[in-house]
Amino acid sequence: MTLEIAIMNTAGIALAADSAVTVKGGQKIYHSAHKLFKLSDAHPVGIMIYGNASFLDVPWETIIKMYRNHIGNTRFDTLEAYTESFFDFLHHNDYPDLMSECSEHSYIKHALETEVISLGKALADIKNDLFAEYGDLYIQDEIQDMYMENGEAFLQNSITDFAETKHIQGFTDDDFARLTDAYGAEIEGMIEKHFESYNLIDEWVDPIKSIAISATLKLFSRKFSGLVFAGFGEKEIYPSLYLFLVDGSIHQKVKYRNTPQSKAINHERRASIIPLAQRDVVNNFIEGIHPGMNKLLRKNLKRHVESLHRSLVKTLDTELSGQTNLTAIKENLKEEILHLYHEHFNAMNRYKEEQFIDPMMAIIEHLPHEELAEMAETLIHMTSFKKKLSADVESVGGPVDSAVITKGDGFTWVRCKNHVVDYR
Repeated sequence: MTLEIAIMNTAGIALAADSAVTVKGGQKIYHSAHKLFKLSDAHPVGIMIYGNASFLDVPWETIIKMYRNHIGNTRFDTLEAYTESFFDFLHHNDYPDLMSECSEHSYIKHALETEVISLGKALADIKNDLFAEYGDLYIQDEIQDMYMENGEAFLQNSITDFAETKHIQGFTDDDFARLTDAYGAEIEGMIEKHFESYNLIDEWVDPIKSIAISATLKLFSRKFSGLVFAGFGEKEIYPSLYLFLVDGSIHQKVKYRNTPQSKAINHERRASIIPLAQRDVVNNFIEGIHPGMNKLLRKNLKRHVESLHRSLVKTLDTELSGQTNLTAIKENLKEEILHLYHEHFNAMNRYKEEQFIDPMMAIIEHLPHEELAEMAETLIHMTSFKKKLSADVESVGGPVDSAVITKGDGFTWVRCKNHVVDYR
């Protein structure tokens, strides 16, 4: 994993990235990765990468430098136009190895097999849970009948969920049909390879194929890349940032999408901090509470109010049995408890904004470029230090690369690997 930071105000944007790269399933970490690049001397645009460092086995660093040569001194009016040009380059280029049929086939097979393995594990867990709960009460055939019922319900629910999920941009039901025709037999082989025979029902093969193909077209795998574009277009006064998730290609179409973390400075938003990848420590700093603690508070409070609601309903059923308006009373009670639950977290959010977020943004709005970069670097060092003091793998660390991008000076390195750049 990694940590990257972008800090923007009306004058410019600072970017910083650590150098940690995890290999061999997290067993080995190196601190030499390059994750921050300038597009070129002619463009006030920077690019950061995190997650998978390659696209179809081609390093992003290579692709970025190929694109740099491709656009030369061509300038675009907006940063968004730069991103459109970049993905157009991925789709249409003169490099036969960049999106070869062989690499695409390898990506699709791996994505499908990952989904088949995941489904096999989920169904095995269903069966193991049934034996753990009912093994002493029912004979094996009865538990098998329960497994068939629960497994079928799980698969059907998955199919229903995917039917309601939109395709990733650029893909349609036609792609689903083409993958079914091209990989149906291979998926059956994957099912035979990864499923224990006693966990597989013949009627489940087609639903499993459907789910695996739907997931490949509608979800991003664990090997996705994060691709960050930051800077200015020719006609833009304020900086902006676009974050894309990229995950292979299918039928010569890049599988990617823009994300809600994409942001732009304007008259309403005059400052912004955008942490990418391992964000928990930075979000704790910004919001005054660790995201994990916030999630635990929500989970526990929800469990307690649901328990309170059940207890009160049970009391009402006992004490007011036969009352004609009992149903209305219980509905009003439910609404009131839910209102209190939401009010509690609305108050917490207001407190975070008033006491932590807004005061910090008010300061960042006026920080000079050098201090934006220093702050971005500090947030990465702070996360790295926190990892050292925990049982977690130290997946954030190493030298920090940093740069600032301004409208007048373009992309300027502040720190580049093991040597300091004179910012003045």
